[in-house]
Amino acid sequence: MTALSCSPLRSLKPKIKLSPLNVRFATAKISPKPQDVDVKNLGRAIVDDFAQIRAKYRTPKHPIVLAHGLLGFDELHLVGAALPGIHYWRGIAEALRKNGIEVITTSVPASSSIEERAAKLSSEIETTSLPRIFRALKALRIETEAFTQLTRRFMQEDFNPKTPNREGVRYLSYGASVDPSIWSAFKRSHRIVEREEGANDGLVSVESSKWGEYKGTLVNVSHLDLINWTNRLRWLVWEMTGNKRNFNAIAFYLDIGDMLAKEGL
Repeated sequence: MTALSCSPLRSLKPKIKLSPLNVRFATAKISPKPQDVDVKNLGRAIVDDFAQIRAKYRTPKHPIVLAHGLLGFDELHLVGAALPGIHYWRGIAEALRKNGIEVITTSVPASSSIEERAAKLSSEIETTSLPRIFRALKALRIETEAFTQLTRRFMQEDFNPKTPNREGVRYLSYGASVDPSIWSAFKRSHRIVEREEGANDGLVSVESSKWGEYKGTLVNVSHLDLINWTNRLRWLVWEMTGNKRNFNAIAFYLDIGDMLAKEGL
């Protein structure tokens, strides 16, 4: 079984390394021009490998688990269950299933402790100012343990020592980097993460994404791009003006399944 997550779950070594699950595959600019990146620090720079969906992909023999991160969900109904909900993994689970892949989409408490979310994840598989947001969630009686654990000290001194890599599990990871426009919702968070850890996708740094075998850095790809929430109209306008789209999330996840199948997983 392969678990894919767009949220850092392990980490924070001196240069923060918030890592992945079994396989970790860690807003966008209006005009995705090539980014000036330091390839040495980012590993292999992946610019447009996943820009188009290929005609054929292999199917891995094991299920793929799609696991959201902090404040995530599987399906969100804003106006009742009668109307279609908003899917976190937008179009990705459907594309994988059409390729014959067994997909498990999980949902864990959005902001509970790591222990609570891990227990819920296990059971499902087997069967702009943080302090202000923190106070608001407390007032609404929403679990906030996830925020108290999202620190370097907790990860370095508590979580990492108690959670070593498991023998027999292969760990692979991707990172992503973007240079958000001035009106992007991620502009402020990107600047904060960049100051502390360098290149990032608006929420998670490249250094935090690295765990196990690092496959490379997706260049000019945001955190929202990774879950296929990119504005389609923006891409349409961009392509109509003669420019080339550099990333397609569905092509990315199908390629991961193809890679796993090639390796007999």
